[in-house]
Amino acid sequence: YRDIGFGEGDTVYRSWRSGVDGADLSRYPRPERVIRIDLGAGLSAVVPTTVYADDRHRTLPIRETATTGDDDVSDSTGEGPAPLMKTTIPIDGKPEGFRMSGNDRTTRLAAVVLCWAVLREFYPDFDLGSCRSWDDSLRETLREAALDPDREAFLWTIRRMLACLGDGHADVHPFFPEAPGRLPLSWRWIENRLVITEVADPDAVTGRSSVDADGSPGIADGSSPLAGGPALARGDVVESIDGIPARARIDSLGAFISSPTDRWRIHRATERLLTGPIGVMRRLRVVRGTGERLDVALPLSPTARVENALASTRREPIRMVGDGIFYVDLTRLNDEQVERFVMENTAAHGIVFDLRGGPDRIRPMTLGHWIDRPVHSPEWRVPLVHEPAPASWIHDLDPRDREIKSTRWALDPETPQLDCPIAFLMDERSISRAETYLAIAGTMGAPLVGSPSAGTLGNANRATLPGGFRITWTGRYVFAGERDDGTNPRLSGTGLRPTVPVTATIAGIRAGRDEPLERAVALVSGS
Repeated sequence: YRDIGFGEGDTVYRSWRSGVDGADLSRYPRPERVIRIDLGAGLSAVVPTTVYADDRHRTLPIRETATTGDDDVSDSTGEGPAPLMKTTIPIDGKPEGFRMSGNDRTTRLAAVVLCWAVLREFYPDFDLGSCRSWDDSLRETLREAALDPDREAFLWTIRRMLACLGDGHADVHPFFPEAPGRLPLSWRWIENRLVITEVADPDAVTGRSSVDADGSPGIADGSSPLAGGPALARGDVVESIDGIPARARIDSLGAFISSPTDRWRIHRATERLLTGPIGVMRRLRVVRGTGERLDVALPLSPTARVENALASTRREPIRMVGDGIFYVDLTRLNDEQVERFVMENTAAHGIVFDLRGGPDRIRPMTLGHWIDRPVHSPEWRVPLVHEPAPASWIHDLDPRDREIKSTRWALDPETPQLDCPIAFLMDERSISRAETYLAIAGTMGAPLVGSPSAGTLGNANRATLPGGFRITWTGRYVFAGERDDGTNPRLSGTGLRPTVPVTATIAGIRAGRDEPLERAVALVSGS
């Protein structure tokens, strides 16, 4: 097998089986060469990395009693393929029809071992995190998994294991529903306080239509009475959640969040604090701008309904914010919408692009309308894995004897060209693809306005674990690319920093202002 990262599913990473005829084996280890691995407790594994096969790609020796899905074997009549013979491996101590689940102890232990093994070979950046030893992490997680009462508890055990990687993409995603409810609001960590930034219309959350006295649709004003209690508003500061100080809740969740930076860890924790089972009540103590304290009980409602209600309170993703100056939210648009905007606004005086989130539906070539020469992406480095890694590779960022595939791609100019000033908004919500675009914007000379990004560039990789879980992690580490002065700054784990630092304030949130946007508009308008 040859691996450029771990190639499960539709990702940029690939795993494939490489074959060669017997006339040219010089580039491959011979099948007689095996790898011996000490498993501990007096056990060892002997593993070949190359095997002999026949011209039908069947490994030798051939089992005559069974066929595989790739075989083209005729049945006894010679009129078609023979029926496949399926072999069932009995599982000691399990009932007939047993299905693997996180509720089963054996399955949990197998999932931990596979998670550890896959990341040991295919996670490129152990130096980023806080793992004292990946082997120690295996031992600790096995102990916890053995005692977990159910799959929900096990989910958090795996999250704790992944947290030490310090990778913003690292997480575990269950195939069963998890925390399908959400509080009807949004909040962010601003000025070391948990601040409400959006409040959903309760009628939109419950499904009732909201109308004004004259029968016209109601307009959300950023405040809302929820659960029959007092109104919440943008800029309210949340002091405690269910009687526990907000910062303590964030720090507690942080132990289960993998992140290279505190800013992304805090953001992910605040997002998770919004979720839980539908119908559960959360008790918030909030402080108004006047200093008044309120105790509010909020129900968790279906996430999709809440998100739709919140979306209805936001302004248009493309709008004019000055004389010929446009705001374009790349996190809420797709390529077709941006292309239409370009065609209709070739005479724009300036554009502010919002990357405070994930531009998941925007391809990089969209940025080509604002360049007059090719620019390059960051440098991607993917380890090429041909056999189990020696222990010395762990906690060694770029070992000399480890083969690395290094790539960059070019972004070419696109027509029509828009020759106007541009700026990009960024903050801790800018992660992965957003950070790639910010890096490109930096090479274009565009101002980056806001606060530092999450620090997690590079495509996510994934693997499926027994019991209905999928893990994700960053499969490559990223550098800015060699600069004119010969330097090549590392971006993985550090992220991008704004060229024009501006942070939101509680006062600004209460006043309905977007201070980073205001600064960016001033930049592109020349004021």
